[in-house]
Amino acid sequence: MTRRWWHFVREGAGLPWWFPLPWLVYLLPLGFGPYYTHAAPATWAAVILGMLLGAALFLRGFRARGWESGAIVAILFALGCAFGSFNQDASVFFVFGATSIGIRNSPTFLREILGYCASIIVAAIVLHLFLPVWTVGVTLSLAVGFAVSKSVEHRRLHHELLRAREEVEQLAKVAERERIARDLHDVLGHTLTLIAIKSELASRLAGRDPARAASEIRDVERIARESLQELRATVTGYRNAGILAEIESARSFLEDAGLTVETEIASVRMESRKEAALSLALREAVTNVVRHAHAKNVCVRLRNEADAFWLEVVDDGVGGGVTEGNGLAGMRERVEACGGRVIRSAGLGTSLAVTIPAAEDTR
Repeated sequence: MTRRWWHFVREGAGLPWWFPLPWLVYLLPLGFGPYYTHAAPATWAAVILGMLLGAALFLRGFRARGWESGAIVAILFALGCAFGSFNQDASVFFVFGATSIGIRNSPTFLREILGYCASIIVAAIVLHLFLPVWTVGVTLSLAVGFAVSKSVEHRRLHHELLRAREEVEQLAKVAERERIARDLHDVLGHTLTLIAIKSELASRLAGRDPARAASEIRDVERIARESLQELRATVTGYRNAGILAEIESARSFLEDAGLTVETEIASVRMESRKEAALSLALREAVTNVVRHAHAKNVCVRLRNEADAFWLEVVDDGVGGGVTEGNGLAGMRERVEACGGRVIRSAGLGTSLAVTIPAAEDTR
């Protein structure tokens, strides 16, 4: 966005560099009067000098800011007054001055443009300017000033919209990276813990039961391959084997860790997004049981009651505080995104309950 915004500033109110060039053609009628009246060389010199100065000020006005812009308007106004007493086409200077006011598009634009046009009328009365000079000058100054101001405002809003859209895209990328980080934590944390447990078991069995040790090593190989597949699917955002499959995987994981597992599973049907949230919550919960609980027994329950899906993981471990790490924080964010909540308590053992509304998501 920085590059686009600098482009906006560099090209003057967001207008392309060539935009003011065609307008310079309106300076040419200044030479019609001297040509048809066979004016003296001094008059011609004054007209040519005025045309060149007017063109330079007009082009600079598209990029000027602050006091410089005000000075350009004042000089163009003075040129209109100076030429308006002997050249009927001098109104172009007034219009160019109004263009600079429109480009500036300040919060006081309306007061500035009306004051500018009033000044033209006063100057016309005091200096006895030609009627076409001040009437055309006032009319076109109002029209062109408002048109340029609206054009600048439109382009400014367009660039702000582009900037806002890019900010939204950036926030979406950040959210997606956070989602992938949470899923990777769930997948890799669970799998690496299981691989460590089985590898340790195989190491202990290698001397007294080589056949069992070989079986455990084959399980490690299988788990590693499955983990690789899950990792690929997680990165693309499509991993969800289903809550029932995840419960079976959790049972196997807990039993391999030496825990006694009890399950109470009701038949449920839910949206894939909610099922994925419950599956990842279960994975995080059982991983934490194996890592931290020092439990012997675990109960996993899944039920549908009070128009909500309930998943509970209860262990008889050491319990402890309820401080949340990255895994639990990610679980809570994922569940709350589905309209649910996470309830965790620790005392004699730990209980983790996840509830998600059963009603279909209409968002």
